[in-house]
Amino acid sequence: MRRGLFLIALGCVAYGQSFEAISVRPAAPASDGRIRPSMRGGPGTGDPDRIIFTNVTLLNVVLRAYQVKSYQATAPDWMSSERYDITAKIPAEATAEQFPLMLQGLLTERFHLALHHETKQLQGYELVRGKNKLKLKPTTENGPDVEPTEALRKSVGVPA
Repeated sequence: MRRGLFLIALGCVAYGQSFEAISVRPAAPASDGRIRPSMRGGPGTGDPDRIIFTNVTLLNVVLRAYQVKSYQATAPDWMSSERYDITAKIPAEATAEQFPLMLQGLLTERFHLALHHETKQLQGYELVRGKNKLKLKPTTENGPDVEPTEALRKSVGVPA
């Protein structure tokens, strides 16, 4: 079983420093049919005084604001389909630690988003070595030039 934190769009309160100025607009439809989301800027980046999020979904912003992976969050379908352009001015004294709280505040203030935290049991599989000799063999096909680590070689019984 696998445990994970799931975020559902229901209820949230974010505290912390806020952005100095925020612009939120629906993203323009892609002219060539390709969607290219981009999340740039913020404390600790080359552009620490602003963020420019282009063609992002609210789920993208939630994942960044709450620092979770996509498999750890569930949300209504519209949070993965509606896209926005978000630009915000960041106060000069803002830190990388404050930035996620600022994004949480933006989600609450501009989108009236609220979250519910819960833990769910998920079914998963684990690959383990059996009691007997390993039956996996190294591939003979040509693939990318990737050398297995020493720990991987030992765990699967492949000589160096």
